[in-house]
Order: sequence, then C-alpha cells, then structure tokens
Amino acid sequence: MFANVRTQAAEGAEFALLVTEDLFLYEHGPRFTTNVPALKRLLESVAAVDGIKYIGLTHGTLAPIVAEPDMISQLQLAVERGVFTHVASTHPEKRYQSLFIGIETGSPRLFKELMKGKGYPFRPEQWPDVVLKGMQILNRNNWFPLCTWILGLPGETPNDTRQSLDLLQALKDAKWCVIPTPFVPLEDTRLQKHESAKLYQLNDLQWEFFFTCWRYNMDFFTAQRVRI
Repeated sequence: MFANVRTQAAEGAEFALLVTEDLFLYEHGPRFTTNVPALKRLLESVAAVDGIKYIGLTHGTLAPIVAEPDMISQLQLAVERGVFTHVASTHPEKRYQSLFIGIETGSPRLFKELMKGKGYPFRPEQWPDVVLKGMQILNRNNWFPLCTWILGLPGETPNDTRQSLDLLQALKDAKWCVIPTPFVPLEDTRLQKHESAKLYQLNDLQWEFFFTCWRYNMDFFTAQRVRI
C-alpha cells in the first residue's frame, strides 16, 4: 500500500485516500478488537510520504468507537491532515476528518434481524445508544461522518420507521451528513430476492424521515467551508 502512495505522490498527488470496508478492522486483534497502535502507524506512514499533504478515509463502523472511546483521540493525525474545513470544527484551522458510516436503521428489531453483527460487541437493543455515543465521540474529536440510512428495509413497519425518526431527531445537533437511501437488494446476499423500495411507495412517515435528513444536512452545511 505504501508503495502505491509513494507512486501517486511521485506523480504529483497530494491527497491519499485510504480505501477500506472498515478502517477499524485494520490488523485487528482477537474478537475484532481494534489495533489502535497499528492504525496510528498507518496514518503516520502515509503522512510521512513526501508530497502527501492530505489524508482521506472511506468506511468505518460505530461499535468499535464506542467500545474503545479513547481511540479517536489517538488518531488526530487524520484531522491534522484532513482536506475539509467547517466553522463547527474546534481545530485551529477548522479542519475535520470524515468517514462513511452505515447507521441504516434506528429500529433494534430490524437491526437484530438484518445486521446484528454491525453492532458487535454490543447487543442489538443497544444500537440506538451506540449510534448516539459514537457520534458524540466522533464530533468531539472533529470527525464529522457521512452516514447512510436505509428506507424500506424488508419487513419495515411504521413503528420501525418511528424509531428511526426518533433516533434521527436525537441526532439533530450532530455534526454530520445523513443520506437516506431506499433499500436495494444486492445479488448474492440473503436479501437478494426482496423487492427494492421505491420512492412512490414511501408512506408519510418515511417521507418525513427523508425530508428531515435533508433539512438537517442543509442546516449544517450552509455554514460549510470546504477546501480541496
């Protein structure tokens, strides 16, 4: 990987994007415990490449952040080398780091049925609390994630949507971007035979959720200052 970064830098690249399905699984320990020293070395090694000024990240999950709440404060090199700025950041240069995170639902019932491994080592019924605590930790350290949330998951009921809406409203003042996404089945998964969610079939609660997401995004990002 570092050879690739050096090659890109030699061609004039100033930005290195670390592409992964879950940053916190990098050289993980037993039972998927996050290897914080390895993550620090990873960031330091990339930042040390001549010509690289900025570091970007792709995907991560919230559960490891809550399981080890001091971890993000130890990865502040990611913020120091962040490419984005926002007035809400407490960094001296208003920098922040971002990360793609799938929240997907605020319903513990749907979470347990469809994605309980995402919350390990926490129980499915703890998922809303994991989301809230994880967001607090990230924001406190100037990490402003981009989160996805799925509408119309198989078996979703109005009560499930209400629970998602309740969690969304609890995140009203978070520093983030939330993308509401209609469910789309993927091939070679256990949900591949389910029908995709369609916008014209969304009920009133789902539309309320959809528009609330974008209301929060507009409120937060109208003050955004982005430098690339």
